[in-house]
Amino acid sequence: MTRRVAKAGYTAVAVDLLSGRAEPAERRQDIQSALMMIRDQTYVQGDRLGAIGFCAGGGNVFDLAVNSELLAAALSSTALLRRLTRSQICERPFSAFTRGTRSRFSGAGSGS
Repeated sequence: MTRRVAKAGYTAVAVDLLSGRAEPAERRQDIQSALMMIRDQTYVQGDRLGAIGFCAGGGNVFDLAVNSELLAAALSSTALLRRLTRSQICERPFSAFTRGTRSRFSGAGSGS
C-alpha cells in the first residue's frame, strides 16, 4: 500500500506496529511520531496528513483519528467497530472523521 501511495505522488510512510508494541497508546505514539516527522518536511503539506489502515491497521487508524488532531483524513477498514456499542462510537469518532469535511462535501464550490 505504501508503494502505491508513493507512486501516486504522495509522501508515504509505513510504521512497524508489529514489533512489540502491545498497547494502543504505544502504537498511537509511534504513528504520531512518524506523522510529525514527515509533517515537518518542506515538501509536505503538514495540514493535509491522512492515514489508511486495514484489519489491525484499520483499528490503529481509527484510534489515531479519534485521539489525535494530526489527521485531515482517515480511511479505516476494520472489524473492530463490530465489537463497540453505538454509544462508544457515535460522538467522538464522528467528529474526528468529519473534521474539515463539511465545506468540501456540503456543495460549496460544486455549483449547487
